[in-house]
Amino acid sequence: MRMVNPGMGRLATLAVLASLALYQTLSDALLFQLGIPYTMPTGNVLFKLHPGTYVGVLALAAALLAHGNPLATFTAALRRHPPLGVWLGSMLFLLVYSIARYGMSGAAFLIDTLIMPALIAITLLALPPSARVTAFRLIFALVFLNEFLAFVETARRQHVVLWTVAGVEPNEGELFRAVALTGHPLNGALVTGTLAPLILTFRIPTWQRAALLGITVLALLAYGGRTSFLLTLVFLGGYLMLQAFARLLRGQFSYVQITGGSLLVVLGIGALVGIVLLAGLGERIFAKMKVDDSAEVRARIWQVFDLLTPEQWVAGASPAEILDFIHQLSLADPLETIENFWINMYLQFGAIGFVPFVVAMVMLLRWLWRLAPGPSRVSILFFIVTASSNNSLSAKASMLATVVAALVCHASRRRARRLEKRERQRAVGASGSEGHLPQQSVTPRLAPLRPRTP
Repeated sequence: MRMVNPGMGRLATLAVLASLALYQTLSDALLFQLGIPYTMPTGNVLFKLHPGTYVGVLALAAALLAHGNPLATFTAALRRHPPLGVWLGSMLFLLVYSIARYGMSGAAFLIDTLIMPALIAITLLALPPSARVTAFRLIFALVFLNEFLAFVETARRQHVVLWTVAGVEPNEGELFRAVALTGHPLNGALVTGTLAPLILTFRIPTWQRAALLGITVLALLAYGGRTSFLLTLVFLGGYLMLQAFARLLRGQFSYVQITGGSLLVVLGIGALVGIVLLAGLGERIFAKMKVDDSAEVRARIWQVFDLLTPEQWVAGASPAEILDFIHQLSLADPLETIENFWINMYLQFGAIGFVPFVVAMVMLLRWLWRLAPGPSRVSILFFIVTASSNNSLSAKASMLATVVAALVCHASRRRARRLEKRERQRAVGASGSEGHLPQQSVTPRLAPLRPRTP
């Protein structure tokens, strides 16, 4: 789809990059420190939406205007990618349902957490492939920035931004967890662990990819997210062993390479263990590799279904009723809550809202699954498993928006590489048939991004 207003296209590119940057750097804890009542029950309603959301809506408007008729462009995007339309329709239904039953209380998270990921995806798909490549690089640059800050926090035993949950500072005791600019250790672990498999697709030397993966694993230790750390460790270990075994069967390793590689692996593991011990990384993970208070809370929250009335099973419970459930379960709100977004969504919307939410979630994940195979599919599995262990998708958060944006941009990069390879093959074929090399290289034009057909 050709842009009729390139100026609007450039504005949309800058705005969507700014939106993604704000989501990854301007956490709820930082907003609280700045005096903005983003997660507080009181305050101006305009402050209940994240600044990245306002900029993201501007990016969407500019991207649609860049193609001429905004309504026609938006409709065409939903026709081209039906799961995005189903997701938006379901989330808008939940938004209207929530406002009709409970008022504006608690409705803002639906916009920030669940509606914006689809709008950002539509914006990125309406922009040139170069914009998606830039967005992909920006997302990972900020992920690595947060990893660096996590190491600094661990070394200093002090957070860059005061870590607060709903205005309350958690008591960590001796088990320090880094937060960086993510707002919560689990937020940082969720995004870092989910996007780690995509590092394998970077067009950089193998030793640089290995270094980035090692740094990422250490960052997960700093964040203290057990699920993300274990998933990433198991995946990377299995992937590397399979790759080495496959090359060994094909006879691609010499005796010197096998011996030297084994020595490097042993030295590398020793170096990582030394860094972990000296820096104190992963104290919480190694100290709580058992059923601790956090795990007991996650098991206890399933008892909430024993407290529901028949009406609440069907239509959901109000925020005040959910808070009462939390107290009945002897959870120390706000530091302890219902750490499972599936349960939270059912409590808030009942069967009336939970069923369309699950249908829309399955369609969105299937769309992302078909969009780009390979490591991105591992990222999708990582995200759904890790997110199911906390309440990240039932509270104000930007992790889903960041992950969806990264996967959409990764699919664009993969498509561009396939087209480049196809054009090179055509050029080689033409040169072979004509007896000379072509005078110019051919620059492929990307068709509108869409999921692969089986």
